[in-house]
Amino acid sequence: MKKLLICLLTVITAFSMDAQEKVTKLNVIGNWNIVSMELPGTVYYNLEIDSLAPREALLAQIGSGKDSTDALATMKTSLAMLKGMSFIFNADGKGEITDGMNPAKDITYSVDEAGAVITTVTLENDAKEDLKASFVKELLRMEFEDTENHIVFLFRKAK
Repeated sequence: MKKLLICLLTVITAFSMDAQEKVTKLNVIGNWNIVSMELPGTVYYNLEIDSLAPREALLAQIGSGKDSTDALATMKTSLAMLKGMSFIFNADGKGEITDGMNPAKDITYSVDEAGAVITTVTLENDAKEDLKASFVKELLRMEFEDTENHIVFLFRKAK
């Protein structure tokens, strides 16, 4: 019984440590492809399975009936254009971003490990973005936030 308990605690600890992995410059290196995006409280869209889940705030806005069904279909079609969205983070602090609709753009990036923030700068226009970052199991979660939007993206590392 004691061996079983020790084994169970070891497995639980291993899963806990995996879920709590900090974002570092080393573990973000690679090509990250979008899995899903969410406007918290409004809508969740999983691009891998093409699944749209409207939340209460959105449903209250669009109502019910044919018009709301059409609005959700249009939203799903629009969000599906993000399917090609990806980040490439190279070891030298350079990389690339694509929104899935436009050509890729060169970026530089840095990782604030203590603050759990990835800062990107698009080279063509010096646009700077601070993205809160964390890992949810093997997925990289990045949050974009400005005065009007809060969007949560999940990315999977390409093999």
